[in-house]
Amino acid sequence: KTPHIVIGHKLSSGVKTRLFKWWHLQNTFSQVICVCQAQADYAVNHLGILASRVHFIYDKVDHHFFQPIAADDGGYVLSVGQEQRDYATLLQAISGTNLELIVVASSPWSTSQLDVTDMRKVQVLSHIPYTQLRDLYARARLVVVPLHNVDYAAGVNGLLEAMAMGRPTIVTRTAGITDYVEENQSAVYTPPGDAAALRECILALWDDAPEQQRLGQNARQMVEHRINMDIYVQNIKHIADRTA
Repeated sequence: KTPHIVIGHKLSSGVKTRLFKWWHLQNTFSQVICVCQAQADYAVNHLGILASRVHFIYDKVDHHFFQPIAADDGGYVLSVGQEQRDYATLLQAISGTNLELIVVASSPWSTSQLDVTDMRKVQVLSHIPYTQLRDLYARARLVVVPLHNVDYAAGVNGLLEAMAMGRPTIVTRTAGITDYVEENQSAVYTPPGDAAALRECILALWDDAPEQQRLGQNARQMVEHRINMDIYVQNIKHIADRTA
């Protein structure tokens, strides 16, 4: 029997849960890898997969490409990503602050239905080269990852890229992200959907250069020691070797 190793980012989606129920997919998988503990728990407790066959490992970031770069402060807030991003809350938090916001979304995204009249500038980019994205991270004063309250690791790529770049980062506390952040050490949490708390956090960090540096350095160290592409590959290889 050929072993099948599956990486499941969102096993709790309705479609996948129904497929497991109807086709008993859990019986065809030798090992299931999840990139957050919440999904690993779901696999065991709701899909009936044996705990011995379910593994949580950290997701990946290319920490050789995304690494701290000396750059002038661009004086803007950067937010990257599309999936499950709560940009409405971020826009509300930024409104009236006169801060510049740059959003890099992987698909077309519009603020036409939101009140942005009090903002100095909101710039939305998409499908840009990774070198340009890296430069945007390097010059951002703060990175914000605003998320809807979901149970999988939505936002993890943007979070890890910012951490690898050594940028001070604010992220929504969700069940899928808590594995990746040491609170107030590698990043700062805000509650889901709480624009006032997000605004307060942004303003508190905006002119606090020592705290920005501390958060960024801690984040980079966490990436180097625990969460990066090399470790990710090693972990998958270890599981595959054990399965074989």
